[in-house]
Amino acid sequence: MKTETTQGPLGLTDLNNFAAATRMVKAFGVTAEQAASAFAAASTIATMRVACILEQANHEPGDQAPEGYLAWHEWADTQHKAGLRQKECGRCSKWKYPQELSATIDECVMQSRKGPVTLMTPVCHKCAANNAST
Repeated sequence: MKTETTQGPLGLTDLNNFAAATRMVKAFGVTAEQAASAFAAASTIATMRVACILEQANHEPGDQAPEGYLAWHEWADTQHKAGLRQKECGRCSKWKYPQELSATIDECVMQSRKGPVTLMTPVCHKCAANNAST
């Protein structure tokens, strides 16, 4: 079975595209030539195969956290695979890896049914710097 392609008005080969172009002219107030060129460009883009490659820096266990969402997740994945686990900062309650925690440790004595209990929580670098500046 042989398929013939006939070229319709405005150089559009498909009647569905012509109908869509006509709707585009009515709805958006563009010229017929602009609608035809938009559909021609769209059909060209549809046949192209595009691949986007995002290259991230290699991170080592113990490196400081990078800026940026994707880079941070790549870094955190490396830290987790190396066996490092996050701990909660005692001041801001955010979870941080060991290299993001300062040497400062907050201590709080609390009362339990069995007597006093000392709660020791690590502090992240950002909270320690904020406390030092005030």
